Amino acid sequence: GVFESAVAALFKVKRERLGVMDIEVKASMFEVQGDTVRDLLLPSVSSNASSGPRVSITIGGKLDGLSEKVVDTDKKAVALLRLGFSNRSPPHPNPPSHQVFRLTVTSTPRGPSDSSMHAGVGGLTLVLLGQA
Repeated sequence: GVFESAVAALFKVKRERLGVMDIEVKASMFEVQGDTVRDLLLPSVSSNASSGPRVSITIGGKLDGLSEKVVDTDKKAVALLRLGFSNRSPPHPNPPSHQVFRLTVTSTPRGPSDSSMHAGVGGLTLVLLGQA
């Protein structure tokens, strides 16, 4: 699907830049339902998927308590995406739940620094919106 294609494209660029950049990719996935944010990459503490690991949002929008997993291939990233989908809450229209899969990419140049190469952080965020 669309999510898998986007992940594959990101890792294609990573492979193309292997010789000149060190690139680390971290995956996280969470669910937003009403005012609750849940980490979808951690196992639920009960059989009820709507309970379990909660994440708090701090001033500035940082998600405290959200797990991040280092992934080195698109297959591992897609496996985490599938794990997250398997941990999401059952469909509920009021309020609907939304899932967010985020890949954070950190890159640093290899070898002597040159003016065209800069260290950086970027990412890919994929959102599945629930229906009300």
